[in-house]
Amino acid sequence: MQKAADQGLPQAQASLWVAYRNGRGVPKDQQKAVDWLRKAAENGDAHAQVCLGLEYTVGKNVPCDFAESARWMRLAAVAGYAPGQACYGHYLLTGHGTGKDPI
Repeated sequence: MQKAADQGLPQAQASLWVAYRNGRGVPKDQQKAVDWLRKAAENGDAHAQVCLGLEYTVGKNVPCDFAESARWMRLAAVAGYAPGQACYGHYLLTGHGTGKDPI
């Protein structure tokens, strides 16, 4: 898994995020977990983008930053990932990290 993640495979990077987050097969390490989550998100994994966006919403393992959360949700939404579309739509409706745009 590590070799595939190091080569930029987002699915492998997301798997390492889960492994480090839960201490499954590796020592539990929240910083490494979020680093792998970010790599997966940067490499286009829409699920990882939503999860990273949620991390920024609650300020878990990263600083609370609504604009950064909205940025990741938007990327997942544009990719056609339904959970990202739902979250980003909600953000636009409420102004969460975005300008309010209910239309």
